[in-house]
Formats: sequence, C-alpha cells, structure tokens
Amino acid sequence: MIKKIISSMLLALGGLMLLGGCHSEKDDSRTDTVLLLGNHANSAAPDLDDSFITSAISQSIKSGGTLCKVAVDGAPYTEKINRGLSFTAQLDQYKNDPTQREILLDSLVNSTIKKAQKLPAKTSEVDLLAALRQAGSVLKTSSKVVHNQIIVVDTGLSTAGLDFRNGLLEMPVDKLVAQLKERKEIPDLTDVEVKWLQLPTASPQPSLSQAQLQKLSDIWRAIIEAGGGKLSIQVSTSNESITQKFPKLPEVSVVPLVQEAPITFQATSRVELSQPIALDEKTVAFKADSAEYISESEVVKNLQPIAIHLNSHTKLSVLLAGTTAGDKGEVDELDAKRLSLGRANAVKETLLILGVSEKKLKTVGCGIDSPWHISGLGLSSSEAGKNRIVVLLDVESEIAKQLEKG
Repeated sequence: MIKKIISSMLLALGGLMLLGGCHSEKDDSRTDTVLLLGNHANSAAPDLDDSFITSAISQSIKSGGTLCKVAVDGAPYTEKINRGLSFTAQLDQYKNDPTQREILLDSLVNSTIKKAQKLPAKTSEVDLLAALRQAGSVLKTSSKVVHNQIIVVDTGLSTAGLDFRNGLLEMPVDKLVAQLKERKEIPDLTDVEVKWLQLPTASPQPSLSQAQLQKLSDIWRAIIEAGGGKLSIQVSTSNESITQKFPKLPEVSVVPLVQEAPITFQATSRVELSQPIALDEKTVAFKADSAEYISESEVVKNLQPIAIHLNSHTKLSVLLAGTTAGDKGEVDELDAKRLSLGRANAVKETLLILGVSEKKLKTVGCGIDSPWHISGLGLSSSEAGKNRIVVLLDVESEIAKQLEKG
C-alpha cells in the first residue's frame, strides 16, 4: 500500500514538472528558445517565414528544446508555445524514416510560426528592454541547457523603459550602457545567442536613416553584450502593414528623429579632392561583414551629389579606398582587404549607375592598413564605425598613388 502511495506521488510530481513553466530536464543537445514578437503599432508586419527565423525554430524543435513566446509591447507578457518533450515524442515516431521525419519537422515549424503570428500587443507603447529581461529570466530557469537563444522580431525602436523619444539615438552608446548598468537594468543574457530580425517602421513613425539604423543596432548590440550575450542581426524587407493582421492595436508613440543635412559638394576645382573625403556609415552603410548596402536607395540618394560633381569635371578621376574596423590580431587581414575592396567596388558600381564614366573610377581595398585607421576602436564599440569608411581621393594625389602601389 505504501509503495502504491509513493508511486502515485512520484507520478503526480512528474506530471507537475511536465506542466509547470517553460522547461524540461536537461538534454545534452537541447536548444531552448524564446521568441520576442513585436506585433505592435508603428511597425511592419513580422515575416516569420524568413529563413533567419525558421532555421532557429527548426534547430530548437529538432533538439527537443522548449519554445516560449513573449509579446513585445508596453508591458511584455509571456505565453508558452510548446514543450520540447512533446516535439521529441512526435518526431520519434519516424526515427527510422528520415523523409517523414523532415515532413513532420516542417509541419511543426509552420505550426509554431502560425501560433506566434497570432500574439498581439495588448498594452500601449513598446518596451523591448523589459522583454529581453523577461526572456533572459525564462531561460535562466533552465541553466543546465547546452544552448539558449532568443529570437527578436521587432523594430527595436522602444517607447517605454529604454525610451528613444528622449534623444537616445544622439547619445554616445557607451554612456547609455553605463547608465543602464548603474540602474541595474541590463538583462542577464549570459551565454545567450540573440538573433534579431529588425523590422522596418510603419506610418505614422518616420523611417530611420541608414546612420540611425546603424546607431540603433549599435545600442542593442552593446546592451546585449554587456549582459553576456551575443547578437546577430538581419534586416527585414517586410513591407506589409501590421494593421492588415491586427486592425486594432494599442497606440505606440512616434519617436521624433533628427533630420540629417544632405551631403553636398561644391563644384569648384579638381584640387579640392586632393584632400581625402570619407564616406562614412551615414553615407554608405553596409550590412555586417558584407559588401551589400543596408539600403541601396539611401546610398543612391547620398551619392548623387558626388556623381554630379564628377560628371561636371571631365578631367577629374578618383580612387575609392575601402577600409574596415578592427586591429591586428582581431581580424584576418587578408579577409579585411577583400571586404574593404568589395565595399569600394560597391560604391563604384553605384556611381556607374549614376552615370559616372568607368574610366574616372579606380578602387583599392586597404583593410585595416590605411592612413586613416584609428587603433583601439575594436569591432563593436560605438566608435568602431570610424574605421568602416570608403575614402574618395583624387587619383593624382600623392596618397592615392601610394595606395595604388600597395
């Protein structure tokens, strides 16, 4: 009789463990995931079918990991999607049939996405910092899990907690992070991989410029790294309005943005370009570790004055010298040269589109070895962008000739 009672108690306890919270016992290959979903006003609709998202969800399901979701609004709330044990049980039906197992896996991923897309904002404003803290707390309840990840699908333009209406895009990143540390508001994301699908803003929120998008990314990267996490970002191209999926959403305030002065060049003499002109991230912003622009249309607009200047001076030819961030020991120098040359060539291609003759344009990749390189800025600091530039030089200038010689 006593054995039966003990057995019943153990079964009941096991049942509670299966039902309570978002986590199960450790599996040596398990990945637990929290989805942070920004289904709120002033944002484009999340595209959860993006491979950046589906691959992460698939990884979690295949490993038997837990999937939880958090709605990013003014008071983020958590909802459980499914437990790893139920995923594993379903997939194990086809242990000996890889084809059917893959079909079921795709079905589980799609089912997870459909459930996640139905999670709307309930409270006005957006507090992504609180959502990250909540996600970190959920994952920490299963500290023995081998891999923890957070998938963020949001604009990143918060209006509560870390309120960007207070001019934070104009504030130095290191000072902002220092203030958050003093207030103990940095989320604990130790050993957490954060994957951010950055959504575009939508009316009535004005679009951010390339420089503002880069600054926003730098801010969240610094916060996540200060919390012990690692961030990777992919910019979404979604242009679907969120109101098509959720016609009635709580209000989100508009973040006022500082309008940047347009780039202008005085059409005077060719001697003017014997002094290098740096095209920084405000002018030609590239995706991380890529020669692809964040926004090609913005770059075309920014380079238009340069094209006009070059076309109006028939004898003027220029060298486009690409550079990259990092110091010796931090990056592969050969890779850095290839990347910087790719970026210089990207600017050249844009100028060609704008009507500049190819005979007037030369390119070189300097990598981290350029006359303008500033040591000690690293790869992810708020100042690192000063080393990510494409420099415009008159080909007849001494410095251009030295760069061409290598």
